[in-house]
Amino acid sequence: MIIGEIGDVKRAIVFNGDVMNTAARLEELSRTVEGGFLASRAAMQRFTSTSPFAMRDLGQMAIRGRADGIEVVGLDAAVLT
Repeated sequence: MIIGEIGDVKRAIVFNGDVMNTAARLEELSRTVEGGFLASRAAMQRFTSTSPFAMRDLGQMAIRGRADGIEVVGLDAAVLT
């Protein structure tokens, strides 16, 4: 990931890199999937505790910029009890 500051008059912090690109593509994809909350399976596997949200396996999904796509899960808004 690359982080930088740009601009002379109006400064902005910018983030670039694979992680940011993947997050942007998941956000685009979330507009077309029921429920609208998505995460990569790889990101969800990094958590050591149980997710407070029910997850739906959406399988391998094509995203712009990745030839092989990524494994995606849907997160249901209802919190598990």
